[in-house]
Amino acid sequence: MSITGRIDLVHANGSRDEAGSGRDRHANFGQGLLPGEVVARILHESGAPAIIETPGSNEDQAKDIAFLKNVLAGIA
Repeated sequence: MSITGRIDLVHANGSRDEAGSGRDRHANFGQGLLPGEVVARILHESGAPAIIETPGSNEDQAKDIAFLKNVLAGIA
């Protein structure tokens, strides 16, 4: 944010590890410590495009995208 003054891109994923752990272990939404609803709220509030960085197969990622779309539909 310091260069542009805004969020330009969100790397969206759940987290297997606690905040401040120094580890960057991604999780699918609903399976980690970071609630998917929180990620959806960040996406909504930022208005920025997102890259989904969840683990697994294309099917797993499709489920994560569907989850975010469903939550975002309820926010808007």
